[in-house]
Amino acid sequence: MEIVNAQKNNLQDIMRIFSDCISYLKSREIYQWNEFYPTSEDIEHDIENKTGYILNHNGNCCAYFAIDENQAYEYSTIDWNCDAKKVLVLHRLAVDPKLHRNGFGREALKFIDDFAIKNSYDCIRLDAYGPNKTSNKFYVECGYTKTGIINFPHKKEDFYCYEKICK
Repeated sequence: MEIVNAQKNNLQDIMRIFSDCISYLKSREIYQWNEFYPTSEDIEHDIENKTGYILNHNGNCCAYFAIDENQAYEYSTIDWNCDAKKVLVLHRLAVDPKLHRNGFGREALKFIDDFAIKNSYDCIRLDAYGPNKTSNKFYVECGYTKTGIINFPHKKEDFYCYEKICK
């Protein structure tokens, strides 16, 4: 298993993962992502900025995520635990639904933890779609603390904000 920067030639595999995730989530009445987000343009932007990563296992692209320092405007309403000067933000963690429960999500978070520590970040932040109870439970199990709730203009459901202080 390896995690590497995503390349343009990975775009089709990445978009397949998102398409499969959208179908999987919709089958559980979770409307976290749709045909408007994430788009191939979002992923291309990640790739161009070298902030998108893929997890490969046995030669197959199994997961995708992006990490950068861009906090959504809505994050400014949260009373974060860490008064951080340098924050790493996780966006769009997606694991191929056929490969759930194989530890790929945890491996991605371990990579992000190591990246944050190696690059002297104070903390890691993310938001997770409120109705997706599985992902919210997952982040808590992986050491993240729920710090607040935000709303995005294009979504009617809440998003929960999480933070993990780097040690």
